[in-house]
Amino acid sequence: MMGGRMADRLLAKGHAVTGYNRTREKAQWLVERGLTLTDSPRAVSGAADVTFVMVTNSAALDAVANGPDGFIAGLAPARSSST
Repeated sequence: MMGGRMADRLLAKGHAVTGYNRTREKAQWLVERGLTLTDSPRAVSGAADVTFVMVTNSAALDAVANGPDGFIAGLAPARSSST
């Protein structure tokens, strides 16, 4: 619930939002508002500058974070910036 509402607010403000939901049907209302729905958490983090994770418990976090399709696998190396 919280993640969907956050995504909806970002979309309403004109931000591009890429997301994943273990139950795709639950994200359909966000797709209708402009969310790009991916097939894995890895695809989300690979496409994003910032990644938010909203899950119900530690087991759910482990499921979306780890493994070859987890969001950790999609993180890019840190970029250096010059000032």
